Amino acid sequence: MPLQEQTSLWSDTTIKMLDEYSGTLQTGSVLRETELTSNVLLLAYGGEGELAMNGEVCHIGASFAGHVVKGTSLTLTARSDDIYYIVIMYKASSMEGASLVLPSYRKHPLRTSFVQNSVTQAEWIENAEKIVAKWRRGEGMERFHANALLQGMIYELIMDYERDQGGEASDMVDVVASYIASHYRQNLELKELAALAGCSLRQLQRRFKQEKQLGLTEYVIQLRMESASRMLRHTDAPIGEIADRMGYRDMYYFSRAFKKYYGIPPLRYRLDAASKTDIDYAHSCSGTAQLLHMSRPKAR
Repeated sequence: MPLQEQTSLWSDTTIKMLDEYSGTLQTGSVLRETELTSNVLLLAYGGEGELAMNGEVCHIGASFAGHVVKGTSLTLTARSDDIYYIVIMYKASSMEGASLVLPSYRKHPLRTSFVQNSVTQAEWIENAEKIVAKWRRGEGMERFHANALLQGMIYELIMDYERDQGGEASDMVDVVASYIASHYRQNLELKELAALAGCSLRQLQRRFKQEKQLGLTEYVIQLRMESASRMLRHTDAPIGEIADRMGYRDMYYFSRAFKKYYGIPPLRYRLDAASKTDIDYAHSCSGTAQLLHMSRPKAR
């Protein structure tokens, strides 16, 4: 696309968040939405399954981000392990409020449904949770910031999607990172990862550390700990069950590993997270009450 047309295409586009919801889809369960009334950003991590959009099925791995356009019917099915998901609904329009004007030879990405498998779940999920938290506070500046963060997330997702559409060969680090993201709960052999990348183990370790700033084993541990932390925050699953799902057969070994990573044991982490949620909710209610009080007309 010519630079002038590309600039015109995006410069007047505005993103407005409409609503959100999140939850945990248990193994064998289905999340279904029929004829969406807005565009949707769907982020999820957990077990593998399928995402069907207007009947077209796409296999999804342990973590993914999906962009689904208005009018689409979607079905998310959890096939192995529970899937934690966040749904953010938004609309895109021109600054003047008119429909987006598109070149005749190219469909606007905001009008395209697509899925990016094996996204970096920590960064994406944490950003989505931050957007949701700000949105739920219901305050002017907080929602303004939520819209700004959402626009940045959509930008990153589209850039990744268009890069993949360009047909560039996958780098060995990308291939291995993608595989790890879908299998980090399993016992991964480093030699098998090197064979997957088509290089020696030493070469893979050097390239992986250069690009990810983490070694292969450290990267696996990071994904396990971040996934465990989200289960502790968003589910009531027992510590032993979480340990098992993260690939640890010994709950006490998992607890030691979790404490080494986060500085506190899993149970304390869950209690602290619950306490913080209660405080944030109380502050939100207090702020809402204060705004309502300020808006009431004074008695004469």
